[in-house]
Amino acid sequence: MRIFPNSQASKLFNVIVGLVNSFRLSLHLALLGLTLIALWPPRLPWFSREDSLVFTNQQGVPIYVHENGLSVSLLTTKTTVAESLKNGDIDVHPGDVVHPKLEAKATAGTHVYIERAQDVLLEVDEQSLSLRTTQPSVDLVLAQQGVQLGPLDRVDPPLTSLIRGPTNIKVTRVSEEWIKEEAVIPHNTIYRADPQLELDQQQVQEVGQNGLRQWISHVTYEDGVETERTKIQEWVEKELTDTVIVYGTKIVNHPLDTPEGTVYYWRRLRVFATSYNASHGGKSKDDPRYGLTYLGLPAEKGIVAIDPTVIPFYTKMYIPGYGQGLAADTGGGIKGMRIDLAFGEDETNAWTARWVDIYLLTPSPSPERIPWIIPK
Repeated sequence: MRIFPNSQASKLFNVIVGLVNSFRLSLHLALLGLTLIALWPPRLPWFSREDSLVFTNQQGVPIYVHENGLSVSLLTTKTTVAESLKNGDIDVHPGDVVHPKLEAKATAGTHVYIERAQDVLLEVDEQSLSLRTTQPSVDLVLAQQGVQLGPLDRVDPPLTSLIRGPTNIKVTRVSEEWIKEEAVIPHNTIYRADPQLELDQQQVQEVGQNGLRQWISHVTYEDGVETERTKIQEWVEKELTDTVIVYGTKIVNHPLDTPEGTVYYWRRLRVFATSYNASHGGKSKDDPRYGLTYLGLPAEKGIVAIDPTVIPFYTKMYIPGYGQGLAADTGGGIKGMRIDLAFGEDETNAWTARWVDIYLLTPSPSPERIPWIIPK
């Protein structure tokens, strides 16, 4: 049975059959290409995460991740943002801000924004806090942590500094106060000679009192420790008055009864008396100065070693229990109210060291040679 009555129809049929065969060939080639792509590694060498899709060997939906001005496209088969980021090897650290939240569903076309947190060490109020924050500046970090600043507090780095990486923030608490202080001004004791008062006598002419000095100080503290103290104003709250003592310089001769008879003295002194002999001089017997005193006299009974600033050389004296003596020697250990009584070398245990009153005998030396002993 003839379907196409003429040659024109036959030609049209042949053209249609050729087109169908060409379409089948193209379809087979396309299927082959898709199969090769499916078997090829998912990350083609000319693609990167930053500017292209990352293909997986599983069918998924595209999501878009934005971080620090860069965008990444991912194909994901996971149901949440957290799982999708993890599957795409994108780590999220504590403190990082992710929008939408990690537990949100990942659907086709979802845009995920990640704001990375920075490491901050905050030192404040004797505490060190390690934290991660997305706040862009120091002042906002302190506000986020609830740190209240006083008017004098110091912050390093300054409040307006930007957080661009790991940062140490130190808050120094600064405070100040004005305090009133005071100190005693000790009074002095003034001695005045009185020629009408007998030698070695004294009288209190005026009783002194301490003064009082006061001042205002400005004190600065940093973290509770004083760092600066400045005296602002000072004054004398109470004036001092000196103690005035008069001492006598008048020479008066007094009689003294002794076993050897009555003698006259012009000064009585209480001294600590010890004893010595020629062998105590520190020289050997073959030394030409063995047994000689400071003035060159033999060290024997009747010679007294004195401090010449208290008793002038050549002063005669009477020592109860010893007798009369002459100030004719001195020594390094004889200072102040101390004397050393000379004995012969054969006189052992002749004197026991003790305090004793001695009497300086007349005649008295000239006034310019008399040491004025001011009683204390």
